[in-house]
Amino acid sequence: MFLKKYHDITISTCYKDPTLYKETTPNYLKPSKISWWDKLKIVNPEKKNPDVINMKACKGFIDFYRRAISLPSPFEIKIKYTEEEDKIDYVPNFSLHGPLEYQNFNKGSQTPVVQTHDVQQWGDAFPTMRQIKLSYPWHLQGPRGHQFLLTSNFWQTKKNIQILNGVLDFYYMHQMHIQFFMEAKDQELIFEFGESPAVLLPLNNKAKYKIHYNYVPVEEWNALQSSIMYPLSQRHLFNKYQKYKNIKDSLTKIK
Repeated sequence: MFLKKYHDITISTCYKDPTLYKETTPNYLKPSKISWWDKLKIVNPEKKNPDVINMKACKGFIDFYRRAISLPSPFEIKIKYTEEEDKIDYVPNFSLHGPLEYQNFNKGSQTPVVQTHDVQQWGDAFPTMRQIKLSYPWHLQGPRGHQFLLTSNFWQTKKNIQILNGVLDFYYMHQMHIQFFMEAKDQELIFEFGESPAVLLPLNNKAKYKIHYNYVPVEEWNALQSSIMYPLSQRHLFNKYQKYKNIKDSLTKIK
């Protein structure tokens, strides 16, 4: 009997185009995909010469990008902040729940892929920042007992944003929201087609994952979504992940 060499992560989406291209398909990143890093000269760390040592000798950087899984943007997303009006504009106006035909042409279920949270959620602790949430039109399913750290991909994007870290478990929770802070000043952010604003870092170092990125028809998509939202236009607060966490937390008290 052979042990399985990898675990499956299945990502279903209601938009077909992103599934057709390698650039927009989630996969393991490699250090060589960081353009500036790949151009550096190879150095010998044993010489310990500060004039020649560079990031080519950084084991932490190399291990990080060998394990990190990309989260490529399925569209080109433009976000504009106007300080005088304290206003955020964005394009495209795509919905997390898919094209209108996926929503039975019910405009009430339109949930933008770019959203914001009110400052009251964190008690106005960051008055010079504004929060953005990129909601990918994905439904993710992963193996039980496997968790992932959602974290910054600054080395690759070089964007002046603060990705908000979190631990995700796709056995219980099935959406992908990339949240970040940006400075409250006039600016425009552009996430290019296939750019990965953040990455997933598996917290089980020995596990390997095979990622399946699939376009699904409307009937299957709405069946998947029904486990998250009831109805599509409203948030379902107590899905099975919240129930699981509430039970687990009640049995594991932090002292």
